[in-house]
Amino acid sequence: MKRYLSKAAILLTALLTSGLTWAQDLTIDQINSDDAALLYVKQMNYDAKQAPQWKFFYLTTGNEWQSYYNFSNQQIAAYEQQTQATKWFKTDLNGDGKTDLIVSGYIAKRPGDWATATFKILVFLSEQGKNYTEVNILPENSDKYPAYFNQLTLNNKHYIQLSRWLIQNNASELPYQQDTVTFSKYWGSFLNYHKRGMRSSDITSINYKVMEDLAGSYHALNIDLLSSKRPIWKSLLKTQKRRYRISIKPDWPKACG
Repeated sequence: MKRYLSKAAILLTALLTSGLTWAQDLTIDQINSDDAALLYVKQMNYDAKQAPQWKFFYLTTGNEWQSYYNFSNQQIAAYEQQTQATKWFKTDLNGDGKTDLIVSGYIAKRPGDWATATFKILVFLSEQGKNYTEVNILPENSDKYPAYFNQLTLNNKHYIQLSRWLIQNNASELPYQQDTVTFSKYWGSFLNYHKRGMRSSDITSINYKVMEDLAGSYHALNIDLLSSKRPIWKSLLKTQKRRYRISIKPDWPKACG
């Protein structure tokens, strides 16, 4: 038996279709709810053939970590005070006057399926024009345990406080770690916040060397933080026939500011 859509059903289908079209044009400035934030993440990442997993992206609630550990009620109450979390937040992270978006969520076969969950903290940073670039600021190999964020403001500068839960090796340790990061225009990436600044750091020099081949070719980078007012970077490239040395003096105050 054939079935035909009624006029009401046809109208409903048309409305849903037009709603999907609007969703594809959703901007960060229009986000004002959990549903809108979730929709934006999916429209930026989901592809039926190339990235179907983003159909199953969910926002974190802030208490997922309770399912990963065998904590007492007293421990849970204490940890809840330390692990305040935000699902999503809009602010200007890179100082270009445009709104950026931070979202905490996970991909899983279904909500609460922690065996298949992969956690992410996504940042959508504005670029020239109307373009945005997407960055997952969680460190590598830390996406199998819950992660959250809070937004902090200090001296009119915006920071992201990351709260990451880790594997618990023994019952006496707290499997929890916090980091504070901020976006650096100079480096074009997120850096760990160092409240004393690089000049007050216990690190005086950094030496980095990468072998290129069995013949002895290598790249080396030496950073001296004490010899002058500004750090001196010396890059050395050694090949079988020649050695090249380059000294670079970056605008360090600008880089850290």
